[in-house]
Amino acid sequence: MNNRLLFRHSRATQHPKDNGNEASPDEKGTRLHIVSEKTAVESRTEDAVKTRCTISRKTSELKSRRQDGRHAGRPGTSHRHRDHPRPHGKTSATDEVIRGNVTVECPSTAKIVRIFTSSTFTDTWHERNALMESAYPALKEVCQQQGYEFQVVDMRWGITDEATDDHMGTELCLREIDLCKKLSTGPSFVTFLSHKYGYRDFPNKIEATEFDKLFAAVEEEEALTLLKTWFKRDDNAVPPTYFLQPISSILPDFRNENEDKRKSAKTAWYDQNAIMQKALVKAANETLDPKAAHRYVMSVTEAEITRGIVESEDRLSSCLWFHRHIDAIDKQEPGYILSRYKECLGSEERLNESQDLLADLRDKRLPILLPSENHKTYNIEWTHNGVDPTMSERHEDYIKQLCQDFTEEISKKVMQAIEERKRTDLANPLYGEIVEHTVFCQAKCKAFHGRQETLDLITRYLQGTSRTPFIVHGPSGSGKTSIVAMAATLALQSFNSKAGVVIRFIGTTPDSSTIGALLSSVTSQIWRIYGEDIDQELPADIKELAKIFHTALNMATRDEPLVLLLDSLDQFDPSGGARQLFWLPKQLPDNVKMILSTLPEPQYETFPRLQEMYSESFLEVPQLADKDVEGILTKWLNVSHRDLTEQQRQVVLGAFQKCPLPLFLKLSFDEACRWSSFASLSETTLHTSIRGSINALFSRVEGLHGKILVSRALAYLTLSKTGLTESELEDILSCDDDVLNDVYMYWTPSVRRLPPLLLVRLKADLGQYLVDRGADGVRVFFWYHRQFIEAATDRYCTDPQLNQVLHGALADFFAGTWANGRAKAYLDKKGNTETADRRAATQPDKFKTGYNLRKLNNLPYQRTEAKQLCLLKQECLLNFTFLLSKLQASGLRPILEDFIAARNVYPGDHELKTVGESLQLSQDALVSYPNELPSQLLGRIKQWDGLEDLQAGCKNAPNYFLQPDRPVLTEPGGQLVNCLAGHKNEVYGIDMTNDSNFIVTCAYDRSVKIWDVASGKLVRSMDDVGAEPEKVLLCCDDSVIIVHPDEHILGYDFKTGALLYDIHTEEGGLLFCVGGKGNSIIGTFHEKSVSLYAADTGTLLETVVCTLLEDDQELTTNSLCAGSPRYMAVTDSHQHWIFVLDIETSQFIRKKKIFEKFKDEDGNDEQYTIEALVLSLSGHRLYLSEMYKNDLQVYITDTMEQECVYPGNDRDTSEKFKITKDGKTLYFPNGDHSVLWDLRTGQRSTVLQQGLSMTDVVMKDMTTAASYSDDKVVRIWDLTREAKSHSDGQESEEDIVDSKSLVGDDEADTGKEHTDAKEEEKKAKPIEIKRLMTLPNPRYVLLKASRSPTKYLQVYDLPLKKVVRHIKVDHTPSTIIPLEDSVQVLVQVKRRLKIVDLSSGTLLKTFEGKLSEQSSDFTLVADKKEVACPTRGRKGIKLYDLTTGKTLAVMEANNTKKFDDLKASEKGTVLVATTNGGPCYVFDILTRKCLHEINPEQLKTDDIYINDAVVTNDDAYFVCPKQTRPQKAAEGSRIDYIPLCLDIQKNCIHRELVDYEYNLKYEKDGGNGDTSVDVFQLLDNRTIVSNHNDAFIRVFDLHTGEVKKRIDGHLSAELSVVKAGPYFMSHGTYSEDNVFKMIDRTTFETIATFSPDYDMRDLVLTEDGFHVVGYFKEFRKPAVWSLVGGPEDDQARKAFKPLSSFPDIYGPDTIQLKLRLEMDTDKDEDPDDLDKDIDEVESDIDDDGDDSSYMSSTSPWTDSDF
Repeated sequence: MNNRLLFRHSRATQHPKDNGNEASPDEKGTRLHIVSEKTAVESRTEDAVKTRCTISRKTSELKSRRQDGRHAGRPGTSHRHRDHPRPHGKTSATDEVIRGNVTVECPSTAKIVRIFTSSTFTDTWHERNALMESAYPALKEVCQQQGYEFQVVDMRWGITDEATDDHMGTELCLREIDLCKKLSTGPSFVTFLSHKYGYRDFPNKIEATEFDKLFAAVEEEEALTLLKTWFKRDDNAVPPTYFLQPISSILPDFRNENEDKRKSAKTAWYDQNAIMQKALVKAANETLDPKAAHRYVMSVTEAEITRGIVESEDRLSSCLWFHRHIDAIDKQEPGYILSRYKECLGSEERLNESQDLLADLRDKRLPILLPSENHKTYNIEWTHNGVDPTMSERHEDYIKQLCQDFTEEISKKVMQAIEERKRTDLANPLYGEIVEHTVFCQAKCKAFHGRQETLDLITRYLQGTSRTPFIVHGPSGSGKTSIVAMAATLALQSFNSKAGVVIRFIGTTPDSSTIGALLSSVTSQIWRIYGEDIDQELPADIKELAKIFHTALNMATRDEPLVLLLDSLDQFDPSGGARQLFWLPKQLPDNVKMILSTLPEPQYETFPRLQEMYSESFLEVPQLADKDVEGILTKWLNVSHRDLTEQQRQVVLGAFQKCPLPLFLKLSFDEACRWSSFASLSETTLHTSIRGSINALFSRVEGLHGKILVSRALAYLTLSKTGLTESELEDILSCDDDVLNDVYMYWTPSVRRLPPLLLVRLKADLGQYLVDRGADGVRVFFWYHRQFIEAATDRYCTDPQLNQVLHGALADFFAGTWANGRAKAYLDKKGNTETADRRAATQPDKFKTGYNLRKLNNLPYQRTEAKQLCLLKQECLLNFTFLLSKLQASGLRPILEDFIAARNVYPGDHELKTVGESLQLSQDALVSYPNELPSQLLGRIKQWDGLEDLQAGCKNAPNYFLQPDRPVLTEPGGQLVNCLAGHKNEVYGIDMTNDSNFIVTCAYDRSVKIWDVASGKLVRSMDDVGAEPEKVLLCCDDSVIIVHPDEHILGYDFKTGALLYDIHTEEGGLLFCVGGKGNSIIGTFHEKSVSLYAADTGTLLETVVCTLLEDDQELTTNSLCAGSPRYMAVTDSHQHWIFVLDIETSQFIRKKKIFEKFKDEDGNDEQYTIEALVLSLSGHRLYLSEMYKNDLQVYITDTMEQECVYPGNDRDTSEKFKITKDGKTLYFPNGDHSVLWDLRTGQRSTVLQQGLSMTDVVMKDMTTAASYSDDKVVRIWDLTREAKSHSDGQESEEDIVDSKSLVGDDEADTGKEHTDAKEEEKKAKPIEIKRLMTLPNPRYVLLKASRSPTKYLQVYDLPLKKVVRHIKVDHTPSTIIPLEDSVQVLVQVKRRLKIVDLSSGTLLKTFEGKLSEQSSDFTLVADKKEVACPTRGRKGIKLYDLTTGKTLAVMEANNTKKFDDLKASEKGTVLVATTNGGPCYVFDILTRKCLHEINPEQLKTDDIYINDAVVTNDDAYFVCPKQTRPQKAAEGSRIDYIPLCLDIQKNCIHRELVDYEYNLKYEKDGGNGDTSVDVFQLLDNRTIVSNHNDAFIRVFDLHTGEVKKRIDGHLSAELSVVKAGPYFMSHGTYSEDNVFKMIDRTTFETIATFSPDYDMRDLVLTEDGFHVVGYFKEFRKPAVWSLVGGPEDDQARKAFKPLSSFPDIYGPDTIQLKLRLEMDTDKDEDPDDLDKDIDEVESDIDDDGDDSSYMSSTSPWTDSDF
């Protein structure tokens, strides 16, 4: 970070309360708070503490803005709340749902367009095929782009006669119509009714009373016999019912593979069916009322139309009729072709009856029911083939018109419905979420029975005083979810419906699957319940969100309590630490109850964590009592309108005794529901385990629907990542030719797809074991229970090779391989290869309304599982468009997980390794700025072999990005393998487990985090540990983490994250270390003693007084300490003495003074201090060092005799010594690397070179290391790899200017022998850049460079990447101003101004007279024709002619102080000069007069400084910073630095530039925010842009003082604005925020960012405004970023010019020159100089309060740069 002045603020911190026990006298003010499984964690109190002087605690604003939640669709950002207060009086159904009333009927929330198409099969064959080919895919895409799923239910397309075996077709059709009406947004039913009435069938089930009447009325003997054969009475049906038996049960050959036998059975069925139907129709007409009798004559088509249209409430928006009329069809002769289009064969009586029924429906009823706009008619002529688009152009045109009309009409109604939905409650995602869980709750409650004792316990909890959650736990299948659901109804009953009830079944919806989304929706619901009108975007940061959630809980009141129910905590996505439950309150507020459920197994993390957090209200779900089992069975039977014989009932109850789980009871019940009263004993058996029952279910379903279809459908479902939608599975099966070949064994369809009915029937038989759940923002179905997942896996997914094939098919679907008309090959019946378009859904990365998360999250997983490496790379992991889309949609972590999974399968793949590691190294950038993806990859990857497509994708990115001219970031493949971005403030402590698998870190964001080293994944985060945790250690053989925030030492369980204890001292910071076997003892040192604690429990073992200390010696936080199994060592506070504690004897056994006093070169007393200290692993040796010579001194611990000294390096900074676990290597951080000492040989070496100063490092062996700097990033290193410097390879051979060639004659002293190693090292050092300045020609920059002691000026050609002028100078100018030609520069050489020609390296002119000794400030004025500077005594302002160098005038004012700084506008007609602290003076350059004096009192401030001031180019305004309380701020509010705009002509304050909205907001928030200005720049005569301490960039209108825009900015920044170009640049100057941004100066939108790994220097825009240039300390040449990409039609993009297009004024060659700047004549006086001011003397400086060092700091370039 830079050296900007920082202000201290107080902040609140929390710590566990004292448990109330009195501290014993020997605890020395220390008290202990132990948290065990049996004690509740008490609430924390707030202690105000002062923070360190660091920017990381400056504000919390930047925290939440720099998270994954920045991206659309991410958890935690889906709700913005401006909700209306709860109305008084009668509440609406919506309000009741939001309040948690689970008795209210809820609307469908599904985003589905689901249309049932009704037709008469044979007469619409061409129409339905054409719709399948063209209309449906188009509609699917229309809906897809709106975020809706499109489904068509055509129950007749692709169906063979065999599919009618069970007579369930009509019932399924009607069921599907009801489902379409319930779920569909917009249209739900379409009929194609024309000339055919359709198939007429009798009911497949008839109530016994009705059947007996009918049977009695039948007279024909044959019919009676057939009815007895085909219908059987089932007394298990309620009421008793006769069921038509499956065809194959009477005629087995109906499903025979032999075609002749199958055909014969079909004929027999049709004949017998006709006889029965005739008899039943006659009997019905005789015995039943007309309505009941109509059921026996009505066609299936009429039944569908009745259900879909007649019984529809909203026909206008939901129903359509596409009516085809065939001219002269009634005049055609009866025959087979005609019979396909109208009834014409059979008895005349039946034909007439069908025609009458059709006419009544088609010509009378439907035209009345449907308005004309919903009824489209098409007239066509008859052909000998009926409707034949292949032979008739008019028929072809008709088909095309039908498809077009269908597409347009459905699209129109869909869009209307979507728009209408947006105006309803369902448009609110929160309402939709609540409805989803309410419906799920209602379903669970409906089937619930018994468990009264459990319900009573919950009721007592709800009505009791407990302030901890009620926790329901039990094994899978024990009924936890149903109990939680019933608790919602109990809550309403317990509080007389006055309570607000919030219920979430975790994992059943997208917004309940992740902790961020769940907390957002729950918090929002609580706000709505309590009528809060809150306009707040909830933060993405989980910790911030949890705090808001806790605050929301406090809204509950006595009159309106709150009950929160969260089911299945184990179902949370583990990301974000959800299962660590840190977000749960440790104690509930008053009037709040919470009921939670979870599995008890430890692998799910939640139950052990709950046990750590709470000590009461745990309920293990009890086994169902026998009476409850019988009651449940009876209730379920009643709901299902079924019964069982007594013997069958005992079979069910007996089986339950062998497996007493509710899930098993449900499986048994479902099987028993199929039993008829006449079923044999062999047909009424049950399995005795859940697995057996599931397998029996699978076997039955396979028998009904075919083994291939069932096995593939369920295998695809099981192998899917999170489940599938119905249309997805239909598409996938339609591309599986094994399935289709089986389905189409006996015929060939016109469109090769799976008939929809088959999947509908399959789902109907498995429906209750499949559950809808949220995944990727849509509703998918998946297995209801993990037992089904395991059973399906064992049954269908055990063949690895087949699994790969199926994963590949799933991947093909998500890749869109067979979409967009691409035909898939297959073998026909004859073995010939054919192709067919499967009409699968298209799979773009992004829809109009959002990202295609289904593709982005599933495709890489499926390709990896399919082991399809090439496609995995091509489509996903090396596909730039895919990576960018997923990064923007889901954040970086899912992408890293994709790479980890892929690299586990392909560990040797170089391309995956390169890109994966590049992304790992880019984490800190990409988490905050996903659009930096091209910049980060282009900036890291050097070798693009095999990655050409990715490289091209980067360069053609759709958004603007900053492209570096070479790799400027850490290259993958080196020792640095991962950069972990998770902490939000700087890291302050790190440790590593002994196996090197995990690291633990603490940071000033008040968190402790555990990371998996191999994957870089955050395993666990313990938040709110306290303020400023500065040390974290692993102890007790890595089972306990101890962390030290302010006055505490906290112990956490490594596995669970549970707080174990809190050691608290009143005295403030603690000095401590760990020792004992396995680091089992904590030693805290204070004054003259050490307290020893058990590291596993925090129990105080004993306190040992150090009797070896002298009276004036103490052990304080200034001391150092170290531990080992046997000893602890500690220094005194002056760090001169060592004291050794023997842990076994509890005595201090030795003391040793290490360093004696000595005389320095000036004869003053000096004494080294111990700066680093560590004990060997055995503890027998002690290693220490000071920080000057850095010798490593080795002592024998028990005697403290020095064993040896290893000579150190005086450039080291010895501190933070550690030793590897083998005891062979000592290491410590040292600047930008680590130092290693080989303890066997005493050899010193270095490792881990990086471009940032390393704060600390940890390594247990020489294979893996972890380090951190002050930029919040934790770095992981692989020491087995070859080391690479981050600056390696930055220049190519032809671009590098050989350092040896860039020397002067006096440097190449070949006659002298260099025996000194340090001198050799110094000569070998390359020339280093010290400063950089842009020139007016954007092609060039001017560099100050040096290789001590020689100094250079260099002109660097940016497009050529080389130095073109290398000028050795005798003196470095303190200040340089480039002139317009980019060749000449105006420089100050001591007290002279001079003009230098950079091209020739010559001195052109020395200006007349001398400058002040104390000021280096001068500026161009008068349209850059004159130079202004203070006079030699700084009492006036001198003006030079730039051309002649002669003094033109001296301007004077009535100043009593000396002038310091000057500011002028671009035009330079007005000059502002300031004195130290003020006043300042305004000069008119043209008249050479002083216009005004501006006093601090006039500005209502104590002083005036104009370093950062600006003057508008029209000379109207002068803007400078002012420290004051804003005028409109409340009295007593904080004093801030604000920009003050002064009217130059009127000499008065024009505006205070203050963001009052945020100023007031921060004041209300207790000062947690600071709008003080950090830096500002002028954009134009009306506008300034400023960066502020709250990390916002603000744009102010100077005329009005209004804030025009707030932009995400920096905690501290530099701003670069140039005259040309449409952008300005901001650059964060702290290591934590080292990003630079390009911002559009018209729209003020950030269009591109770049996040360097290391600190950039002199980062500025080139004068064209399209390039950024700067340099890294370690690089030998500047780096250039070009703004590229962006929309092609952007005018700014069209204005872009490459740097190479600007004039080449220096040529391509490197020319070396020498220039002498300081002349002997410079000391001479110029008698003609108009400046007669008297030179300053020392007393003048003291009297004026000036400081020469301050004066020189105003110069952009000074000699101190070297």
